[in-house]
Amino acid sequence: MRRLFYFIAIASATLAIACNSTAKKAEEKKAEEKQAESVKADKGATNPEIKFSESVELCTCGTCEQCLRAQEIQQEIVDVNALIAENGDNPLDKIVDKRSYAMGVNLGLGANLNFGDLKLNIDDVKKHLVTFYLAGEVDSEERIQNSQNFQMYMYSMLMPYMQAKYQREAFEEGGVTEGMPELPELFNEQFTKENVTRMIGSEYGASMIDIDNFNFGWFFKGFNDALTVESAEAINSDEGFNSIFAITLQELQAEIQKISIEIQQKGRERYEKKIAANLEESKAWLAEIEKEEGVQKSESGLLYRVERKGDGAYPTADDDVVEVHYKGTIRTGEAFDSSYERDETIEFPLNRVIKGWTEGLKYINEGGKITLWIPSELAYNMNPPMGSIIEPNMALKFEVELFKVTKAEAEAETEAEQTTE
Repeated sequence: MRRLFYFIAIASATLAIACNSTAKKAEEKKAEEKQAESVKADKGATNPEIKFSESVELCTCGTCEQCLRAQEIQQEIVDVNALIAENGDNPLDKIVDKRSYAMGVNLGLGANLNFGDLKLNIDDVKKHLVTFYLAGEVDSEERIQNSQNFQMYMYSMLMPYMQAKYQREAFEEGGVTEGMPELPELFNEQFTKENVTRMIGSEYGASMIDIDNFNFGWFFKGFNDALTVESAEAINSDEGFNSIFAITLQELQAEIQKISIEIQQKGRERYEKKIAANLEESKAWLAEIEKEEGVQKSESGLLYRVERKGDGAYPTADDDVVEVHYKGTIRTGEAFDSSYERDETIEFPLNRVIKGWTEGLKYINEGGKITLWIPSELAYNMNPPMGSIIEPNMALKFEVELFKVTKAEAEAETEAEQTTE
């Protein structure tokens, strides 16, 4: 039975996909040993100077908060290197920041054991890590897109590769070569090594933004120590773990658990502030819209303006089916959906859409056009669609053209009976 070491992950980039197997091809083992020798350092090794990524712009004024933090990071590295040099190969008793060291170990093990087959330039990973930590925003569109791209990469390329790798190892252990699967490629035109390096480094950096009292000197000491681990099996035992790291496995787990709680709390606080701001900004926006010429307000709070009257039937029942063209935008004017872009109308029952649509479409008839400004409680409220730019408590704007109304069956029968009478 293969013994695996599992560590606690902070960000999506550190999810444990798999651990290295003990079975290695001779040539792979030789190449890995050669690579390990180039990065391996004993417990007294110092940290290399951190160079910031040139792919993301950082301020260079030297006086702003970002610049001052960058200077602090460099000084933290210098100070820790000096302390390590002063205490030789055993800085264990001199570690003053176990949480930073533990975070470095945690992410370093991910870079080593989970992503080792990618053969990434670790210095570049560190550059992107520090760059995003300094200049990135956890909730920014850039970070969200980066995280989604990385999840896509893991599921579409990295996991199939790891599955094929383990299957090959099973074949080799059984002395069988016939039917052995080929290893898929780890990179392509979309997911180049450079892009994957940036994604991993940025995710690592994003996972650290919410951690208070963080020391990059001890972080990179832990990160570098983790790069010396040759296999997951080597640190499955307390003895093996303690021979490499300056904290015990139990201490690592305890520190990472505390950090996870801290990050979750910061995330909740940031989320609550964001949704409160969305609500206030939406109210202010709708208040200005209400002043515009031709805009009407219903009892529910829905704002609407009939842009063009039609000459056909009105939808009257909630289960009437309508055929429409529409465009939806948030208060900034950014579109989140448009049937016009797809060049295809869409049909749906009015009881299958948000409340603002169910009400608003009844104000026009076939051939008509209406603009709706929908308060969040009549839109998606606290549950916006996943992957959308719509956020909780956001008011929305829709421009809608109504082409056809198909009456609900019961309503159509009633109208027919009334006509007969």
